[in-house]
Amino acid sequence: MDIYIMEKAYKEYTRWCRQRLPEDLAAELCAIRGDENEIYNRFCKDISFGTSGLRAKMGAGSNRINSVTLRKASIGISRYLNEKGTKPELVIGFDTRNNSKEYAEIVAHEFADNGVDVYLFGEPTPVPVVSFAVRAMGVSGGIMITASHNTREYNGYKVYDHFENQIDDKLRKSNRR
Repeated sequence: MDIYIMEKAYKEYTRWCRQRLPEDLAAELCAIRGDENEIYNRFCKDISFGTSGLRAKMGAGSNRINSVTLRKASIGISRYLNEKGTKPELVIGFDTRNNSKEYAEIVAHEFADNGVDVYLFGEPTPVPVVSFAVRAMGVSGGIMITASHNTREYNGYKVYDHFENQIDDKLRKSNRR
């Protein structure tokens, strides 16, 4: 373990411990107190956008999928969409994984709170349906809460633009701000 990164991880862990967090995340943070490996793995970096969005293990930490990291991503995407000058609209879907519906609802509220009109599917939806809905409805883009082929401890946040394409470099960069 890199000592500099470990110090950064402990600082971030401490910052998270001081926040008002959902009960499940706060309990997880208490449970890993003193466990250097867990703290390092969960806080060594912020979760970052890959080819089609975010994908990671679910749980407490800046390098995990959870309500905090999904809100942060949604705020960044809201800013990006609002900069384009037209009223942004998004389609949001979710699969049958643990927490997917809850995460989709959290994300939908965050987008709505940040000036984005949201169309949230009411039941689990296959990825291609969200992609199709983006084009058919003529909206700004779509979000799909899924980790695709990854194992059950993972979840994800796929982002589609108005052409049904997955996230591009410009959008990825806007989320680093």
